[in-house]
Amino acid sequence: MSGSELIVTFLGTGSAIPPDNRQQVSCALRHSGGLVIFDCGEGTQYSIRKYRISTRKEIVICVSHLHSDHFLGLPGLLASFQLLNRQDPINIIGPIGTSALVKNLMISNFIKVEYDIQIHELNDSDQFHGHGYVIDAVSARHEANALSYIWREDTRPGKVNISKINKLGIPSGPLIGLLQNGESIEWKNRIVSPNEVVGDPRRGRIVAYSGDTSPNTIFEKKLNQCDLLIHEATYPDGMEQLAEERGHSTVSQAIKIAKNAEVNLVVLTHLSPRITDLDSEQNKAVSQYEPVKFAYDGMKVIVPLLEE
Repeated sequence: MSGSELIVTFLGTGSAIPPDNRQQVSCALRHSGGLVIFDCGEGTQYSIRKYRISTRKEIVICVSHLHSDHFLGLPGLLASFQLLNRQDPINIIGPIGTSALVKNLMISNFIKVEYDIQIHELNDSDQFHGHGYVIDAVSARHEANALSYIWREDTRPGKVNISKINKLGIPSGPLIGLLQNGESIEWKNRIVSPNEVVGDPRRGRIVAYSGDTSPNTIFEKKLNQCDLLIHEATYPDGMEQLAEERGHSTVSQAIKIAKNAEVNLVVLTHLSPRITDLDSEQNKAVSQYEPVKFAYDGMKVIVPLLEE
């Protein structure tokens, strides 16, 4: 992938009892600095290899909550990294209790690793800072200390105005790079400042992951300018009462959140076997909010750079 690409691959899209042809829930966000994995259901390590996800750079695993269908892939994945002779540390993010969970999984599965595992237990409104991004934690409406996550790419430099550069006669190369990075340069016996030739900084891309949750207005209010919302849709419409009792969302509830927040694209995942006719569900979903898709295992979404 190129340095500017942001690709989300859905490794597993099923719920606790996944439908046929779906692994338990997990998705991988590949950015220029490495990989962020949201949840790690059974089979995650298999899907990472199947869909050719690179694991050579920084790896951050975000566990949304402490229900087994969201973390049972951890032992195999961590053991695989050891077998692949990984040397760099791995960060695991999760709610309170994640440290004890990982420790017990390692002990019970007789897993020993030589790389460092750094665990970060987060509460509501806490942040994790990675290379070129930050992850915000938001309390979800679900049990087991559940969290939702919002991945925010760092602000990017403004665009270089080529016509102004050409007018000044500045050649392509390191001088333009300095200007775009906010540094003034000396050119033909005068100082050229960035604001003469570079536009305003551009916001980074935003990807939100709901984890398991009933509709959550607090999470919804934080989705402003979201480029991609990955939201659970465990139940079909008509099962709102059961969804509320179990801390989940129906298809229409998830779509309503995306529509209210005006997200650029919403992808529905964590689908239960109760959702049977996906063609029909897709048609109904698009009639409510056009930029909506149902996830499937292996699905890839490219989040484009903002033009302005």
